[in-house]
Amino acid sequence: MKKKEFHNLFKNSISELSEVITMDELVNGVISKLKGGKNIKGKVKEFRAMFYDTIVEINEITTNGGIKNEINKFKKENGSNYGVLSGLTKLDKITHGFQKSDLIVIGGRPAMGKSALTETMVLNMGLTDQKVGYFSFKNESELISKRLISMVVGKFYYKYIKLKEEDFADRFNDDEYLMKNKLDLDMMFEAPIFIEDIKTTTIEELISKALLMKTNNKVDIIFIDNLQLISHDDDALSEAEKNKYIAFSLKKIARVLKIPIVVLSEVSRTLELRGGDKRPMLCDIRSNEEIEFLADSVFFIYRDEYYGINENNNEEPTNGVAELIFVKHKNGELKTTKIHFNPEIRHFSNL
Repeated sequence: MKKKEFHNLFKNSISELSEVITMDELVNGVISKLKGGKNIKGKVKEFRAMFYDTIVEINEITTNGGIKNEINKFKKENGSNYGVLSGLTKLDKITHGFQKSDLIVIGGRPAMGKSALTETMVLNMGLTDQKVGYFSFKNESELISKRLISMVVGKFYYKYIKLKEEDFADRFNDDEYLMKNKLDLDMMFEAPIFIEDIKTTTIEELISKALLMKTNNKVDIIFIDNLQLISHDDDALSEAEKNKYIAFSLKKIARVLKIPIVVLSEVSRTLELRGGDKRPMLCDIRSNEEIEFLADSVFFIYRDEYYGINENNNEEPTNGVAELIFVKHKNGELKTTKIHFNPEIRHFSNL
């Protein structure tokens, strides 16, 4: 069968598959319907290759297209005065998007999911053509890329953890699961996501890097992971003075570049000494009290599962549930919302 003939058959059959929600269902559904009209036995591999060329033209029904649809729906329902949208609908309804010139702090205990939440938002933003910069003090850019790949294909590929991005093309024909997600992976590789891992840096160097990223890549937002790893090289200053300068500088970056700056922060371990509720409060931002005054928004990520709590006070299961708790919000209400967390692929999604 020629590619043009396949293309026409595909377009005719796709209208009957509007309810499918995953790439796997879409592939199998189309091939199944084509089998009804043509004998393609022994040619599935050939048809899959033609399928991925054709599907590019209708990517709004793929998983990543679903994210685009969610954001487009939000824009339609909420007018034009929105910022950079995260793709997490409940979060976007609270923030109306991260706003220009704002300094936003995301706090939480270690292993609560701060980096995973950030990487989820980075991926969602990039796949919806929002240009996003990500400075990481904790992880190398190659590892972050592998995590994003895992989110896209819905499975953590331990065997590919050392595989370079450019080598993935050679694996599609050998790995059916990767092949099924080729379109989504291609979209991710082409997304305007700019990751830079930083071994050690001062706040002055970070300012320079942020200016360069904004100038060269026109980013709409910058994420920084994390606050406690930013240093200051002036030994004449006290620790409190250094923290104040760092906090002031982060806010200044946001105002000068006119983009939201989102910085991750650890939460004080004294939280664990409290009796009862372990949900963080504004005063728990670790080692930098100034940030709580200068930040425009502060919210914490909290999971009951982290503390071995299987049911909440309403006797609802806590498995896979994360809370985003706003404790400061210049642009709106102090609310708490819930989202879903998949620990296997370190991915958050709408609940």
